[in-house]
Amino acid sequence: MNETLYQLKENFLQEWPLRRIQNMTLEEYTNLDKTSFCYWVEATTTDLGSIWGGSAYKFGIFKRRNLESTTSKDSLITDGEYSWAKKYGDTKEIAFQKIKTILLAIIENTQNNTIEQIDEIDLGDAYKWKIAFLYGDFNIINIFKNESLVEAANSLGYTGTSKKFTDLYRFMLPLKQPEQDFFDFTAELWKKTTLANSFPEMIENFKSYLEFTDTKIHDFTLNEKKKGKNWIWISDSENSIGKAGFCHYEIINRQKHPKRLWVEIHFEYKNVKQKFYKDLLNEKLTSQFFWNDKHGANELSLAYFEPIELSDPKINEKIEHALLKLDETFGNAIRNYEMYVENKKDTILKTPLNQILYGPPGTGKTYNSINKAIEIINPAFDLSQDRKKVKDEFDRLVGLGQIVFTTFHQSMSYEDFIEGIKPKVEEDVNENKQVVYEIEDGIFKRLVENAKKVKTASKEIVENYTFDDAWNDLISEAENNIENTTPLFLPIQTPNLGLNVVEISERGNLKLKPIYSDDAKEYTVSYSRAKKLQEAFPNLSVVKNIDKEFRGVIGGSNSTAYWSILNFINQKINQNQKVIQQENILPALPHVLIIDEINRGNVSQIFGELITLIEDSKRIGEEEALEVTLSYSKKKF
Repeated sequence: MNETLYQLKENFLQEWPLRRIQNMTLEEYTNLDKTSFCYWVEATTTDLGSIWGGSAYKFGIFKRRNLESTTSKDSLITDGEYSWAKKYGDTKEIAFQKIKTILLAIIENTQNNTIEQIDEIDLGDAYKWKIAFLYGDFNIINIFKNESLVEAANSLGYTGTSKKFTDLYRFMLPLKQPEQDFFDFTAELWKKTTLANSFPEMIENFKSYLEFTDTKIHDFTLNEKKKGKNWIWISDSENSIGKAGFCHYEIINRQKHPKRLWVEIHFEYKNVKQKFYKDLLNEKLTSQFFWNDKHGANELSLAYFEPIELSDPKINEKIEHALLKLDETFGNAIRNYEMYVENKKDTILKTPLNQILYGPPGTGKTYNSINKAIEIINPAFDLSQDRKKVKDEFDRLVGLGQIVFTTFHQSMSYEDFIEGIKPKVEEDVNENKQVVYEIEDGIFKRLVENAKKVKTASKEIVENYTFDDAWNDLISEAENNIENTTPLFLPIQTPNLGLNVVEISERGNLKLKPIYSDDAKEYTVSYSRAKKLQEAFPNLSVVKNIDKEFRGVIGGSNSTAYWSILNFINQKINQNQKVIQQENILPALPHVLIIDEINRGNVSQIFGELITLIEDSKRIGEEEALEVTLSYSKKKF
């Protein structure tokens, strides 16, 4: 690892020798294609010490990625393409020449070991000391944030009052043992700083990483209005995943694991909606994701499987990778559904609930009523297709009961449309017939009742007997085979496992020795290690067919014990999984009634008291919602 760091420092010096700095152009200094001097110092050499975070003004002058942003500060200047601090000059040319002079002074003082002069140089602290480290002969410690440097010095016994970088560097470097590697020494120092494990610091670093690197999630946005001391919302590039009241990506650091963070999708909808999203996304799950049922506030959470250490030097890249994997796997499914919901909502909101299409015969009233009905119910359907396909979609929706087509005429009555008493012939056991009269629902009432029904769909699901369940059974079976008169930690044989359980630790780990082995070595199988194997090979039934690859994962000599564990777990899972039928509540569906020749019927007579209820403002859910008592059934409607 350290050899890689030494090589990285050497690569930087080969790319940016002193003579190149002397002749460097503004474009070379701050272009946006990952080849600039600024990019090398901040991003390419980040493993040598991070300076992520803060404003790009730390570079003195920079090329702007977002050309729409402006600045209102008197101390800053923007010409549309570049921005810089006014103290360096009134034009970009003057400012850059000033910055280049500063860079050369930093390099000269570092190489002459007159680093006290760098303390007085007017450039961003982290940036100038990172440059000093890159050009120096390890006479600078690669910690470039003052707060962290003070903490590191204090951990070594520093009692001085000065917080100057030079004084802190001069104090710490002599404390490195001659035989100790430089990067080992500074890595230990960094671990002792609280900023190495600070969630707010990490977020600032990650924002800077997104802004100044060529990342595939460059357009993802961290939501400053939706964040806490240990969590922050993130929106995708379309601001679709990230809307309030829908779902969002989130980076979260939980109290039980203060030095780790997780990257997740959080769904705001509760209860039924959460269940819907589980059903929508379950088929896309792999071993790299899991439903986090331990998330707070009863909020549904879909997590990337790998937690990230706050002190991980690759933390930005790992967060980026986790967000990218979540978006590639689930993003489109979520966005498509959200778009469907929004389109449907917009269509219903923007379309008057009652519409009249009028005109002479042959002007397309029926044709357009078919199109409008489909547009309301299935807004994603392409109405520009062949007319037969459009009519087929219309017929499909009629078959589902979501569209009803009727024609008014002079004989159409309330009894046909709403409800009425209809005769019915009944026959008793003696075949005697009689006429009875029953209240029967009409066309409109049947449509409304159908729209109000709660729809469900049956789905076959597997009631999971999980890896966790199998592991607990394994522990339980081992414990049950220990006789009451025998101490717990004596060797005992567990049936069907092909191994001896030498010990069961308080943490639930097993210490094992294969039965059929001359090797007396014991192997500890921890729950976490076994869990990693299960994630590597989620289909345990086919493990036997990939013996070579499997042994490569677990490490040769442990194979007997691990085979026994996985065979036991595989057998338990196969024995205990059940297929059950589950009813899912579906979202409410829109329904459309098309009335042809409406002017040929007596509308007030046909609708009766319901003529009031069809106005938009009188419908259920509106402020002036009303209900009436039906004439025949006397029921509220």
